[in-house]
Amino acid sequence: MSMRIKTRCLALCPDLLPPSKRENGTIDDLEVVEEAVGLRPTREGGIRLEMEEIEDEGRRLKVVHHYGRESNLFVALFAELKTDLVFRSI
Repeated sequence: MSMRIKTRCLALCPDLLPPSKRENGTIDDLEVVEEAVGLRPTREGGIRLEMEEIEDEGRRLKVVHHYGRESNLFVALFAELKTDLVFRSI
């Protein structure tokens, strides 16, 4: 996964490479200080899944707040998205 992220970042910003490597450098030439992975924390009181309408530059926007789910977000997301709350907000 980190190789794909580095590849995309380098495609967007070749200046991430040291100056001497910018013309023909690869992700192997990147000076990586550290790679770390963390899990998403839970939210005290459970997940937040609610809709809010806000106004931005004269437009009414519907925002769905959905966070507080641990690292299993993708597993639970599809079940939660079937709630009436989300269907009403779309």
